[in-house]
Amino acid sequence: MKELKSHLTPIINTHFPIAERLPTKRWIIAQARPERHQVTQNENLEAAYHRVMEAVKTLYLKPNEIYYERDLKTDKSEGSLGMHSFITPTFYFTLFCEFTYAYAVEYAFHNCPFEAEIRKMLLAYPLDRQAKYRELQPDFKTYYQTALRIQDSAFLHSL
Repeated sequence: MKELKSHLTPIINTHFPIAERLPTKRWIIAQARPERHQVTQNENLEAAYHRVMEAVKTLYLKPNEIYYERDLKTDKSEGSLGMHSFITPTFYFTLFCEFTYAYAVEYAFHNCPFEAEIRKMLLAYPLDRQAKYRELQPDFKTYYQTALRIQDSAFLHSL
């Protein structure tokens, strides 16, 4: 039976293909949930995340400094948890939706001359509760260089 099954697999796949279906983005489900408190908290966290990211881009990025930014909310090619990613040579910042439907933020620094100022921004509600420091593997510099190397150039920017 095994031989017959392997012989029929190409025929079945050709004539009766099963469309691959990507999982629904977690943030879409989170917004549709009936817990209004959680939805409001998620919206506030996302707004705070974007305020910090825009401040970093406006105040702290140097001209011609390359950074990676990608809005993963509508991107069908990536996983279902990610919402937004942002990385500069000295600062990493990402927004995602956890399995519990709560939004979360991770950040990291690498010899960042503005770390104290950014940390002050992260002390504001709701980032004070939902933002967690993350140690990038194997190290920040390698992580940043790998991101620049493997990501599509459409997501690499400079001022």
